[in-house]
Amino acid sequence: MTTYATITKKCAHCGAKVKCDVLNSTNQFGSADLDLRPPEMARSTMETWLQQCPHCHFVNTDLSEPIPDVGHLLESVAIQRIMNDAAIPSLAKRFACFAELQRGRGAYESGEAALRAAWVCDDAELPELARAFRDQTIEALLPLPPSLGGEGQIVLRVRLVDILRRANRFVEAAELTTELSAEPGVRSNETLAAVIDFQNRLCSRRDDTGYTIATAVGEDG
Repeated sequence: MTTYATITKKCAHCGAKVKCDVLNSTNQFGSADLDLRPPEMARSTMETWLQQCPHCHFVNTDLSEPIPDVGHLLESVAIQRIMNDAAIPSLAKRFACFAELQRGRGAYESGEAALRAAWVCDDAELPELARAFRDQTIEALLPLPPSLGGEGQIVLRVRLVDILRRANRFVEAAELTTELSAEPGVRSNETLAAVIDFQNRLCSRRDDTGYTIATAVGEDG
């Protein structure tokens, strides 16, 4: 069961009082996607993952928590372009703005936010926008050294295969599957090995469809 609350927060940038929906509880049933997008019901809680001020466009996981030195970014051409683009769904704008605020500050956070913007565009059946946000995700995450990423580096690279493939970057995705196939950490992990084999087959037929981990390992019936 998913439950929410509405809380008034003071924007850490401009001081405006904003009503924000907050997630109290949720659950998950089924398999995550290959890029680790969660299944339902958590899948439908994305509106609560970030909070954005409608006045100054400041955005954070908690609107009342400041991000240092973002004033110039909020006035930047990049943020203004996002907010003024009628083709981008409003929730995707929120994630895209956060990606911009984290650019040059936290590459992993920036990349994850761009990926979440892509998920919103997937749901809205906007494939070109989804690809553009995945390209932005790749730009942020692909250069991360092994010490970064917040997850195991192998898992991050396995996710990047899916992100590359779904961005129609099949050659790069296939090259990464070849690299990962030689990794001891992949060969010794039945699930990761099955996912890489599945991704390799998808790349060979230029399939950019979204799939779940259960499908990749043959557990979806």
